[in-house]
Amino acid sequence: MSHRFHRDERGLIVSSFVKLVVFLLLLFLAGVETASVVFARVQTQDTAEQVAFDAAVNYRDHGDVQAAREAAEIYVEGKDPDSELRQFEVRSDGSVRVVVFRQARTLFIHRIGFLKEFTEARGRAVSQAPSI
Repeated sequence: MSHRFHRDERGLIVSSFVKLVVFLLLLFLAGVETASVVFARVQTQDTAEQVAFDAAVNYRDHGDVQAAREAAEIYVEGKDPDSELRQFEVRSDGSVRVVVFRQARTLFIHRIGFLKEFTEARGRAVSQAPSI
């Protein structure tokens, strides 16, 4: 009678191994996706800081808001073609405030509706040109 209660356990190790490999693969992909988003955010913030500084120097040297904005747009396009200059402001004290936007390149996250906002990177910076 005890013979009927023994289960056939052949393939149990292979099944467990496949589940482990799938879990590790999903964990790896989640790490790659997160790293991609973090890298995009860091790069966008760096671009914003550089753009604000260069535009502030341009404004100090030429005193022309439009020329400073064009210089900022050219810098953004040259440094990171995936980024765009969303806001540009020259303040009364000569400092420049910018907002740079970029969509992170991901494999899956940007395709999931409620996670799409997670892939958006915004860099904000205010910079004053150094005194001469």
